[in-house]
Amino acid sequence: MGHIEVILSFVIFISFLVFILIFLNPIKKISKDSSSLEFTESKILDYLSANLTSVSLILNSSFSSVQGACLYFNLKLEDNIIVKESDGAEKDGDYVYFNYSGNKFYKIYSSIELVEKNFEISNCRKLNGSEYNLGVINTKKIILDSKLNQLIKDYNNYEILKNSFSINNEFSIIIKRENQYLFKLEKFKPNSVEVIAKEIPIEVLNENAEINTYTMQIITW
Repeated sequence: MGHIEVILSFVIFISFLVFILIFLNPIKKISKDSSSLEFTESKILDYLSANLTSVSLILNSSFSSVQGACLYFNLKLEDNIIVKESDGAEKDGDYVYFNYSGNKFYKIYSSIELVEKNFEISNCRKLNGSEYNLGVINTKKIILDSKLNQLIKDYNNYEILKNSFSINNEFSIIIKRENQYLFKLEKFKPNSVEVIAKEIPIEVLNENAEINTYTMQIITW
């Protein structure tokens, strides 16, 4: 009889555990919360990001010119450009124009965020193929400084912003650099709600092709 009671007790205990897993399903709850956070994160990053294209230009030993000369070469880029180490650059059709500063190495950036340093492009000399080499063209998604500033304004119209993201949960955003908070976009959170948060490193591009690294914290509930 003792063995039967032990077996029955074990069966009842297992049945209770199955009941808890099926009806309360804590694993499913965590998955749902995580998916809401991931979806919110993707919407925010899509809102803030655009393409940044970069490529290196190296002038070879066969190149010769006076400093300050206007040079150009064939390179098709879609958006505004900045040529680092040059005090002026712009694109015209399939060509990039820049002022020769005396350096042999230049980094070219292209993005809608950039403000070109325009200059007079008349009397410019086209580089021939033996005078320069181009590196690999890289394109990646990056957060734009202007979009980050726009997000701060749009968060004041929270419901409109939330609807544009097509999300049902509430969210807050905190941006900081090292231990310094740059801004906090926060909504009131009742003490009774359970929140889930995530921190991610982000790169932010400004109009001068400078890239700053921040930390973004996204909080959902």
